[in-house]
Formats: sequence, structure tokens, C-alpha cells
Amino acid sequence: MCKKSNKFIFYVFKFISCVQTMKILSILLAITLQFSAWSQDWMESYKDASCLIEYSKITYEDPSYGMNHERLVFRYVNLTSQEITIDFDRKIAYDGVDLSNSQERTFTIVIPGNSTMEYSDEVKNNKLYYVFISDNKGTIKRKLSGFELTNIEIK
Repeated sequence: MCKKSNKFIFYVFKFISCVQTMKILSILLAITLQFSAWSQDWMESYKDASCLIEYSKITYEDPSYGMNHERLVFRYVNLTSQEITIDFDRKIAYDGVDLSNSQERTFTIVIPGNSTMEYSDEVKNNKLYYVFISDNKGTIKRKLSGFELTNIEIK
């Protein structure tokens, strides 16, 4: 009897050890997936010796306003040690139609030396940092068909 009892206890401890290992692996997997969800694939829109402008696609959700849509978000990088000002125009088109009369066309951003300014919750309503792509709920029918940065001046 004693041998059977010891074997049983051995298997119980082995099972508990496997369960703990699985919990740890599950936690590590969840952390890895969370970090990959936060990471963004940035694509270059403009680059010269003093600055870099990149964009990435995100899903924006605000349940309090019933919003769920796709956005292009922007990141502005100062590659110098001096403060720079970037002036530019952003041309956008929805469903193949250029919005040349848009008030959200001309932008200016001042970036401290060796700094990055990018889309975040603090600037989620500032059009300098994003462009609407499409509505995931289908309420807004138009979809972004293109954008272009033009007349870029760095001072």
C-alpha cells in the first residue's frame, strides 16, 4: 500500500508541476502577444538629413462615443541636436477624390533636438498626428484611397 501511495503522491506533484509550468508559459505567451500588439510597423513617408516622417495603421476605438475605425498615425523624428520646425501640406483622397479644399491640409510641428513626436492618447484628436482611413462599423462610407506630404520645409 505504501508504495502505491508514494507513486500517487509523486504523480500528483508531477501534475502540479506541469500545471504551474503551463501557467508560466501562458503568462509569457500573453506578455509576448501584448508587446507585439503594441508594436507598430512604421513606414517611411519622408526622410532627409534632419528629419524622418513615418506612418503606421492602427485601429482606434472609443466605446464612449461608439467609435471604431482605422487610422494612419504619424511619427516625426528630429535627427539633429537642434530644434527644427517642419512645415508641410498633406493631400488626402477618399474613394479616389482629392480633398484639395480641406482645412486640414497645412501643418507645422516644432521638434526639440534628437526627439520624436508621435501619435498617442494625449494627441488623439490632433489631425497633425492622424488621418482617418475607414469606419469599421460602416457608418461612414468613405475610405482613404491615398495621401501625400508635399511642400515640406525644414527650418
